[in-house]
Amino acid sequence: DYSGEWSIEDSVRRMSKGKVCSLERFRSLKDKLKLLDEAIRLHDGNVITAVLIFMKKTLHSEILFRELKERQEALRHFIHFLKETEDQQLLMELFRYLEWTEELAVNDKHLEASGQDIFRKHPRKASLLFMPLVTTLFYSCIYHYTESEGTFSSPTNLRKTFKIPEKLYILTALAARAKLRAWHDIDALFTTKTYKDLKDRQQLMVYRCKLDRGSPEEDKIDMILSNTVLLQT
Repeated sequence: DYSGEWSIEDSVRRMSKGKVCSLERFRSLKDKLKLLDEAIRLHDGNVITAVLIFMKKTLHSEILFRELKERQEALRHFIHFLKETEDQQLLMELFRYLEWTEELAVNDKHLEASGQDIFRKHPRKASLLFMPLVTTLFYSCIYHYTESEGTFSSPTNLRKTFKIPEKLYILTALAARAKLRAWHDIDALFTTKTYKDLKDRQQLMVYRCKLDRGSPEEDKIDMILSNTVLLQT
């Protein structure tokens, strides 16, 4: 067979059987989308990824993102591919395009309306849309701290997805949990190896200044500061 004679369906079928097949002749957006839809129809992850790599090379990112938004199965494979290849820049562009932080905020608005305890005690003051990553992380540490890593909105998932440095993650988590006076979480954060750097005590001292003088919370911070001094001696 001559490759130029293969239809879109034949090309995808050959790829699903592990055969080499050039996709270069499919130049129009219409043909590329037909390739992707045919791969999705077969539910073949390897073929879907191969077509996505071809589309990534030959389409403007916004066009690709727009089409992936309508094809959730392909979107999942593309996100996995970007994570595996550590293409963090394109991954962040994709997340911004999809406005996932807004999706998170919309979901939280629903939880807030249902009267969930954390939102009643600490109401949100602003939308997350177009906020810096560290702001989103802080928000996540306030409202989603106990969620598992597999949950999109969890702090650990944000840290892993965007490769947030451990020190920045810990300092942001400390600020968020201190705001809630979640001392058990603060204790756990202070047992991490990263935080045993003397310079980090300055951050805790900033938190201390925000507390009521003579309060049990201030005493707790003083005790932690004393312990960190002992760790350095």
